[in-house]
Amino acid sequence: MACVFLLAACGARGEDVSQTNLMETLVSTNSYARLSAVKELEAQRGQVVGKLMAILDSTNSDDVKMDAVMVLGAYRAEEAIPFLMDHLDRETKAYLSAADIYGAQMMNVWGNNEFEVEPVSGALCQIGLPAIRALLSRIEETDDAKIARKCVQICYNIEGPEMTKIRLEDLLTMNDEKRKRARIESALADEEEIVASRTKNYTIAIPTNFDNFAKLPITNKNAIVWELHDGGMPGYWWGLPNQKRICRDLLLNDGYSSITNNPNAANWTVDAIDMAEKQGWTDLNPLIEKIYEKPRSIWLFERAFRYFRTQSGKPISTNLLAAVETLRSGGQYRYSQNDKQLIVSDEQLAAAKKLLLQEPDKEAVLVYLLENAGGNGGKGASDRGRKAVADVLGSLDRAAVIQQLRQDAPSGGRKFYLEQSYLEWVTNNLGNSLESGNH
Repeated sequence: MACVFLLAACGARGEDVSQTNLMETLVSTNSYARLSAVKELEAQRGQVVGKLMAILDSTNSDDVKMDAVMVLGAYRAEEAIPFLMDHLDRETKAYLSAADIYGAQMMNVWGNNEFEVEPVSGALCQIGLPAIRALLSRIEETDDAKIARKCVQICYNIEGPEMTKIRLEDLLTMNDEKRKRARIESALADEEEIVASRTKNYTIAIPTNFDNFAKLPITNKNAIVWELHDGGMPGYWWGLPNQKRICRDLLLNDGYSSITNNPNAANWTVDAIDMAEKQGWTDLNPLIEKIYEKPRSIWLFERAFRYFRTQSGKPISTNLLAAVETLRSGGQYRYSQNDKQLIVSDEQLAAAKKLLLQEPDKEAVLVYLLENAGGNGGKGASDRGRKAVADVLGSLDRAAVIQQLRQDAPSGGRKFYLEQSYLEWVTNNLGNSLESGNH
């Protein structure tokens, strides 16, 4: 992703070694050393945020500024709120792949399609409650109806419909000025329209509890999961602790993959693993282990793999993941008017490739290269990143690669969890057949 390289430009990647040392110091028995490490990490974060905010006031292109905005959102940088509010009325849309937005597991649903996002609005949503006061202030001060509605929408996304309405009504009560009251009344009307637009298409009632969820027809269960993910029904959002039975059912039924052409099956399954990890539901481990042993796709395997690595106290290195992301973006271009530039420089690509070649965690390298192997950089992209993947993949033990690709099916035959296009690409770059373990 472009944001990864923007962080590098801001110096974040240059701090990797010292950050590693600081993280080690955080578990020191010396309380003064731990406190010092915390302060240093806070200082480093402040430096990066400061450089990102400077980009917003610079002569850089709108694309670069919007990338900076997305990183500020990811950092939940409260100090950036005034800067973001200043850019709300000149927000330029960005176009991200499904993998950037939803994770790599959605590439098999959306392919290389790109989605329109609003980086400033998204960053304010990520920052959350600290942004509410600035958003309400803009609502009562602006005569720009589009900006006011956008502020209402952001408040809705942060706190939900009930709290947004209460805040606007309180704001109205505290204001005697005629013009401000008119603006707030208009915002209240916007809030009602937003709620109506989010709830008018609900076709299934969500139960007040999920005790009998497993007994429902599978199409009803799938519809309920969809509604929870959509998050528009007041009081019902995905990921709450009372949804353990839903999580178990999704893991047990592969995200309802038995529904013909269900495009969400892989995504539902990954989300269930995410929820199990977040809530600490380790009693669901046997279900996740079955997914790990016989995954339907490389994305499901990767998520289960990452889950168990974290469980075992051996999380995947952030440097490894960043290097893999660099290779993934290696063939992508950034377009600015008539200018076409590679997102990843030759130096960045070479550095990422070198890191992966030298990475001692060969198991993780193999998993993430296979995840990367069958994709391409998107519309108009080159094969540059994939060639780097092939070089690193070819350096790994061939027998280990084949063992990783094979999964024993119940029939005793062979089941590959990579799609055919992935298999063809891997076999073409490894040579010979995957059915042969010969080097």
